[in-house]
Amino acid sequence: PEGTLPTVATGAGGWASLLYSPATAGEQFVTAQVRAHQDAQAHTSRFEVKALASSPWKSQVKILLDEVEVDRQVLGLLCWRGGSHTLKIVPLAGSALLDQPITLRWRQGVAPTGLVASDIGVAKKLTSAGLEWTLESKADIGVSTLFAMTLSTPQLSDDRELFGRLVDPDLAREVSFKVDQSAVMLGEKALYPCLGAMHGFTVVPNSLSPLVGLSMKLHWSGTSAGQLGATVTPALDHTPIIGDSGERWELSFIASPAPGEFGLALELPELKFVSPANQMLLGHNKVRIEAWREPAVDPVAGQDQALMAVQVFSHFTHRAVEQVAVQW
Repeated sequence: PEGTLPTVATGAGGWASLLYSPATAGEQFVTAQVRAHQDAQAHTSRFEVKALASSPWKSQVKILLDEVEVDRQVLGLLCWRGGSHTLKIVPLAGSALLDQPITLRWRQGVAPTGLVASDIGVAKKLTSAGLEWTLESKADIGVSTLFAMTLSTPQLSDDRELFGRLVDPDLAREVSFKVDQSAVMLGEKALYPCLGAMHGFTVVPNSLSPLVGLSMKLHWSGTSAGQLGATVTPALDHTPIIGDSGERWELSFIASPAPGEFGLALELPELKFVSPANQMLLGHNKVRIEAWREPAVDPVAGQDQALMAVQVFSHFTHRAVEQVAVQW
């Protein structure tokens, strides 16, 4: 009923996901369709979504994780692999759920590997002090993933659904990076962009990543892009939402007049994370021998000298380059 939804590209593992926010209440159906080419037969998969007009839980309890109210719109239950977290619900003033049994369950009975919840499936009485559950995981067990839980009580007809993210604290492990077609590790080593060239910086999350739906930014440090005569597309203040296929920035140094140095890192604002930066050494980093001069004479061994010379050009500017080391 809401028309055509966005077309997204597959990412790692061939997965493509959709974060769907219904505009109206009721049962709705979302269909994914893929075809190899325009004339090929389409393959489809249909999903049923039950959208509630409002949640009866909203006026009854407050939901916290580690004493911070849960952001159910974007972040959800943020759990770090290898960590321990406390999920807590507190009754609001006049709550009809006070002294009533409440049960925490995995949605559809599916628990993410490596994440353990205390008292799962056990009805517990809500007191004025609230109810608590512990969510624990081991760093070396399971994988990073999205997950879902539900709160239920006989007093309310609808469950309270909670989505969560189980994330590696080393966020560099959650994504892969490429400069042009070469894989790189963030902060691991210096990179060498070229004067007169355009380079692509690509960030792709792992398959079924818990980072999908969060925002990211390309973090530039050191000498500014403007000072270097560089342009970045999309702009550095652009904060795309992470999808399965990732994001690519084009860095143009075509108009850059001279060598320089800067840093590039990945920023995830909702997680308050900025990765270690890669040192970027801008210069004539791809050169070739354009011309050469042969010796004019055949020297007598031990008496004469043979003069020879090579002329070095930049691969991208197609101009002669000074101060390039030539190993003879």
